[in-house]
Amino acid sequence: RRAFKQAFGRSMLHYLRDRRMEVARQLLCERKWQVAQVAYRVGYADPANFTHAYKARFGYPPGME
Repeated sequence: RRAFKQAFGRSMLHYLRDRRMEVARQLLCERKWQVAQVAYRVGYADPANFTHAYKARFGYPPGME
C-alpha cells in the first residue's frame, strides 16, 4: 500500500474510484447508455450511489454529461 501511494500519490481505493469515474464519464459522453446502465457497468450496484459519487467527483450529476 505504501509503495502504491508513493507511486501514484493516493491510496488504491481513491485511485480505483477515480478511474471508475473517468470510465463512467467516457461512457456517458458516448451517449449509448443510460445513467443506470453506466453505473452497473462501472461496478455500482445502486445507480443512486453512483449518482452521488459522480456528483461528488465532478460537481454535477451524471445526467448533465
